[in-house]
Amino acid sequence: MSAIGKIFIVLNLVFSLVIVGAAASYLSKADDWKTKYDEKEAQYTTEKETWSQDLSDERARNETLRTEGDDKQSKIEDLEVANENLNASNQRKDLDNQQLRSSVDQIKNTLADFRQNMNDLNNRNSALTDENAQLRTASLDALEKQKQAEADLQRKVGDLSRATERISELEVAVAQIEEEKGHLDSLLKIAQSKGFDISSLVAMKKVDATVVEVDNDLGFVVLSVGKDDEVSKGWTFQIYRDDQYLGEVEIDEVYDKFSAAKIKFAKDGALFQIHDAATTVL
Repeated sequence: MSAIGKIFIVLNLVFSLVIVGAAASYLSKADDWKTKYDEKEAQYTTEKETWSQDLSDERARNETLRTEGDDKQSKIEDLEVANENLNASNQRKDLDNQQLRSSVDQIKNTLADFRQNMNDLNNRNSALTDENAQLRTASLDALEKQKQAEADLQRKVGDLSRATERISELEVAVAQIEEEKGHLDSLLKIAQSKGFDISSLVAMKKVDATVVEVDNDLGFVVLSVGKDDEVSKGWTFQIYRDDQYLGEVEIDEVYDKFSAAKIKFAKDGALFQIHDAATTVL
């Protein structure tokens, strides 16, 4: 037998021993594995039962959850329907609000136009009030001027009437004076024929006076002039009131500040009054 053959025999023997040892070790371990397997199987069975119960419980919970989920889904669907209805209602309300806002805007615009019209009307009323006030003032001024014109006209008519009356009175007075002058001329001629010296008479100067006392019944007046005014006995004063000629008086007594005169002539029975004017020359 060759060396290689011996080597192979030895190797086979060694390999066989290794196989036997491995088999013995495997069998020993197999018993352990079986025990462990039985333990694991029992544990698995227990855990499986536990898992089965948990799975059953979980399925029950899932079913409950599914039922609840279906209920919730139904509620969600109901809520979605309600939400859609609410959205539709909100849309309608938005549309109504938009229409309402449009109406409000129109009302605001109408109110703005109304306010503008009212402002324009107030301004117009104010302008008309001012114009009415001006027209009223002008009317009052015109009425006042008319009254003044009428008063002036009446005054002028009165003045004209008084002037006409004054002219008539003066014409009568002139006629009376002319008559008196003729009478005086006759007296003067008679006085001259009797040897009376008229050169001793002094012509009267113009003197103005006021009646301070009067007695129409006794026929005398007191004038506010006397010796201080160079008034002499025999002077004649013409009496008048405003533009009305009243008559004539003749100085009878002369004092320093006053003079007493007798009424020679009263036109148309006129009565003299205190404060009437008197003058020597009209």
